[in-house]
Amino acid sequence: MFTAIAIVLVYFVFKDVDLQKLWGDIISMNVWWVLLSLGFATLGYILRMLRWVLLIEPLGYNPSKKNTFFALMFGYFANLALPRIGEVARCGVLYSKEKIPVDKLLGTVIIERAFDLLTLALLGIIVFFCKIDLFGTFLYEHVFIAVIQLIQKIPFAYVVLVFGVIAVAAVFLLVSKNTHVLSKKILQFLSGILEGIRSVYTMKKRWRFLFYTLFIWLMYWAMTYTVFFAIPATAHLTMIDGLFILIVGGLGMSAPVQGGIGAFHYVVGQALVLYGLDFLSEGLLFATISHGSQTVFVVLLGIVSIIILSKKNKKHEI
Repeated sequence: MFTAIAIVLVYFVFKDVDLQKLWGDIISMNVWWVLLSLGFATLGYILRMLRWVLLIEPLGYNPSKKNTFFALMFGYFANLALPRIGEVARCGVLYSKEKIPVDKLLGTVIIERAFDLLTLALLGIIVFFCKIDLFGTFLYEHVFIAVIQLIQKIPFAYVVLVFGVIAVAAVFLLVSKNTHVLSKKILQFLSGILEGIRSVYTMKKRWRFLFYTLFIWLMYWAMTYTVFFAIPATAHLTMIDGLFILIVGGLGMSAPVQGGIGAFHYVVGQALVLYGLDFLSEGLLFATISHGSQTVFVVLLGIVSIIILSKKNKKHEI
């Protein structure tokens, strides 16, 4: 289903694009700026790993930084197969290497995402006041209105079907002979998640956690800004423009498709139209370079992660 949505999105976004010209513009880009962008992305990944370790330590575990990093990268890689499955996948991988309960790890991931969402919201407020006309217009026309129109297109029968399935499942659980055992397991699992969430309160290095969170997003900001210089069309844009594109791109990446493909290209391309760029020849060019370079990089790191994680630990790494 998610793959089908991605294919449809890509088709509608690129159906009027001269693909031969697009490819020619891509191979003529300044690759050094893209490599610098990937360098900032790597630092962001490392900081994410260090932040995750800080959340795990209060649970009574001291995971290998190497295993934690490659579990994280495997999670990003898994997201390209199924949206958000990477959050569960990285917990499963780290459990297999470090024997840390998955439920507790999921609790720490929830905390991570909560702080990331809060940071992104704060950055959005900064951009909103720096470029209130630009940002406000874009959000209204290309996010709020688009979402409302999408909801209106959802057939009422689908809504009834979803709630019907949930109701049937609930009745089945209530009348099942194994309800007590199942509910006990569910409660145990939820308890583990809550313990993982509570790790943020028992963490001793809270300032370091906040420092890592801030610098993760600074790296993502730098990652986005440096790609501007890879092509002439965006080389004149400022750092605050880079922050705007980072936030808009984050909205695209949150779409229920693998790696935000299609959705990222559309929203970022439309955002660049606000700066006077042509959507088909310039906006999509930047979006394709930015998204494509990151995707290829994640795939490479994902393959490396699989190779390294498949090896048995000879000893506990640092």
